[in-house]
Order: sequence, then structure tokens, then C-alpha cells
Amino acid sequence: MKSSLSSALGRLAADSGLASGSCARTRLRWAAPSRLKARRAGGDVPCRASPVVTTSPSGNDLETRTTILVIDDDDDIREVLATLLDEAGFRVVTAANGREALEHLREDPQPDVILLDLMMPEMDGYQFRAEQQRDPALRAIPTLIVTAGTVTSRVEALGAEAILRKPVSLRRLVDTIRRFC
Repeated sequence: MKSSLSSALGRLAADSGLASGSCARTRLRWAAPSRLKARRAGGDVPCRASPVVTTSPSGNDLETRTTILVIDDDDDIREVLATLLDEAGFRVVTAANGREALEHLREDPQPDVILLDLMMPEMDGYQFRAEQQRDPALRAIPTLIVTAGTVTSRVEALGAEAILRKPVSLRRLVDTIRRFC
């Protein structure tokens, strides 16, 4: 038996089978504090015109901050990482897949560090990393893999500077980023 319930607050799903047992999953929606304030005030919540977004809600000078490119297909993870890393003092640019990331990298100034998810649509992290390694201008950018998957020899063969398992603590993530900038 499978059932699910969705609302503005998130999603609850449950699976149950006679021989397989039961499993319940929840996914709560998260909104950045600035978006919550807009909702409470009854104002419109701004939409993103492009999947590649630069954040600066902390008001820090973007030109002097270390730039992190977050590549992850999960909107919630990208938004949470962007907000937390911005509050930790970084400039953050995001992309929903490897193709978007490569377009950004070839058009805009390069980031100091790349945070790369592996399992994504269109161009996954493995394909992105292969393209990155082929391009001499992109090869030197430190890349940190952030994955919920199993760390296999295939993942290790990607040659990333670090491999972090999701969920990763903010402290560990920031410490790892700072080792490479």
C-alpha cells in the first residue's frame, strides 16, 4: 500500500507491504528568512528569473568574498546551502545541474570552490566532472563532492579534493571549503 499527502508545508509519504515492512518519509518545505518575511507581510515572494542565482542577503561586499558554486538539483538543498554559506561569509552561485554549471563557468568569473552533487538530471556530477577535467581553465578549481550516495571507487576516481556525505554539518562544510581557498 502506498499513500501520500502534500500541502503547502511539505509532503508525507508512506509505503507498507506484508513482506517488506513500513516506511514513512516526510519532506518539509523550507524558506529563507527573507522569503518568510515577505509572506508574513503579505507581499509577493520574488521568483528567480534564472536557475543560476547569486545571493547576497547578508549585505557583505560581493567582490571581496570567496565564491562558491553549488551544483545540486534539489531546490531546497541549493537554497539552504546558499543561505547558510552566505551567512558564513561566502558569495554563492547556484546551478541545478552540470549543464547549467558549465554555462555559468564559461560566461562568468570562476568560483573559488565548487560543491558538486553527483545524482542530477540532464548532466550529472560524473559528466560535469569529466567536462571540468577536460577544460584547462576549469580543471584547477577545487571541487568538493557532496553526496547522499555511497562513496565507491568510481566516486573516488573523480579526483575531487574532498568527498562529503549528506547530511554534512555546516561547520565541517565550511572548514573543508576554507582548506581550499
